[in-house]
Formats: sequence, C-alpha cells, structure tokens
Amino acid sequence: MSNQTIQRENCSGHIYFEEDIEEYLVDNLTKLQEDLEEPPGKTRQRRVDAGILDVIAQDSKGRKVVIELKLGKAKRDALGQLLSYMHDIDRKYHNDTLGVIVAEDFSKKLQKAASYCDKVRLDTYQIDIGFKRFC
Repeated sequence: MSNQTIQRENCSGHIYFEEDIEEYLVDNLTKLQEDLEEPPGKTRQRRVDAGILDVIAQDSKGRKVVIELKLGKAKRDALGQLLSYMHDIDRKYHNDTLGVIVAEDFSKKLQKAASYCDKVRLDTYQIDIGFKRFC
C-alpha cells in the first residue's frame, strides 16, 4: 500500500503520522527532557542549509537541541541528517548544540554510530492503543 492511499486520521482515529507525533512532542517538550522549552522563532519544520529539521528546542543552559523524529525504526542515515542540522544551528547560534533522534526503535548500526557522538542521544517514543467495548 503506498503512502498516498493511506487515510490520515487524527489521534482519536488511531492512525499516527510523523506530523502527529511531532505536534505532540512540541506541545510536551518537557516529557522528552525536563528543561526543554520552545526557543524564539519557528520551532517546527525549520529550514537550514542541510534541509528542513523537524523540531528545535532550547535547554535551561540556552543550548539549542535539534530533534529528528523518525517513524518506526531509525536507520544509520538519520545520524548524518541530524549532525548536518546540528552543524547548521551551531554555526548560526555559536552555542553547544545538542541532538536527539526520536524513534520507535533504532538499527544496530545507528546505535553503534551514535555511541561515539557525545552530543547526540537516542530516545524512543511509545504509542499505546487500547480497546474498549463500545456495545
């Protein structure tokens, strides 16, 4: 089934897309990290030289935190994408930019590569779907 044939539904419709998770993340940054907040300017889908980053936040020390969101299992190329975005943000703001890849799971190759990046961490998201008898 191609992506074009999937019907998008909101959270009450039980189908989740990256935009839905991204919106939830921005509205709940402190669930990802207690001291995160929205920085001034555009928080979601910000264009930088390397492309369009998903989310940018700021921690209590004023450091920018670039968040790359992936549906399902993130692969090693997500790290290169994140590092490119971090480089662009670091160049612009001249601060100690950090990065987070948020996904449901991570490939072994990504886990190995990310373990060598002290400014990057990997966080998982969880979506719980329950069932309730209607009638």
